[in-house]
Amino acid sequence: MRALRKAGINVVAIHNHMTHEEPQYIFLHYWGKGPAADLARGLRSALDTQKSAQAARVLFVCEHGAAKSVIAAAYFNKLAAERGVELRAVAAGTSPDPQFNAATIAGLRADGFPPLSGRPRLVESEDALTAKRVITLGATLPAKFTSVRPTEWNDTPAVSANYSAARDSIRARVEALLAELSAKHHR
Repeated sequence: MRALRKAGINVVAIHNHMTHEEPQYIFLHYWGKGPAADLARGLRSALDTQKSAQAARVLFVCEHGAAKSVIAAAYFNKLAAERGVELRAVAAGTSPDPQFNAATIAGLRADGFPPLSGRPRLVESEDALTAKRVITLGATLPAKFTSVRPTEWNDTPAVSANYSAARDSIRARVEALLAELSAKHHR
């Protein structure tokens, strides 16, 4: 929407026609005035922005989506950005808790990460099916994801028992994963 507005194209309606579809479809109505070539460039810019927003992702999944997967995604995104890796990670749970784990919130804050926002979320079909890599941390993906072959990090220590041990284990694995993904990218 920002790219459209920047090009002088106004979004006049945002809505959907369906409920509970996966992935969710959102419809935009937009209006612009000016030379057709300028409007086409503005629309192309918006489409390119959408494409980059759907960049390759790594999906971390733990049972409650409130601790291990959140730590893994936070460290993956930080280290990937530092190393110039164009992948980003998201965290989800197979049975999400209503809020993030207190030890995770405190630990990530102490490690210099910004405060967590939102709440743990349920792993969705689109997450798993479009991810470049799916990593489970002591969780089993629902049966509907039979085509997804996750990498299992099942021996990660419990965050509530010892945040530092869990973080160190997760970070070491994230660093190895980033090295592997970087090596594949540079071949």
